[in-house]
Amino acid sequence: MLVTPVGMDTTWGEMMSTISRVDLNEQTLLQARLNKLTSSIGKVGLAIAFLVLVVLVVRYFTGNTEDENENQEFNGEHLLIP
Repeated sequence: MLVTPVGMDTTWGEMMSTISRVDLNEQTLLQARLNKLTSSIGKVGLAIAFLVLVVLVVRYFTGNTEDENENQEFNGEHLLIP
């Protein structure tokens, strides 16, 4: 009778068990670079979003906004600031 090893007793299973024993907190070089890249992309995106918000708020409160009929939507002179 022929008995074939299965699961963790095979060569593949032994190789996978040694790979899974590696410290899970340790990052590979690719993971470290990808984490740095995603962090940079997030910071740039946040900076651009903040810049757009500032520009739109300034345009709104200075009266530089117009609707589809080219009428001013907001006149900054009527703003009551205590």
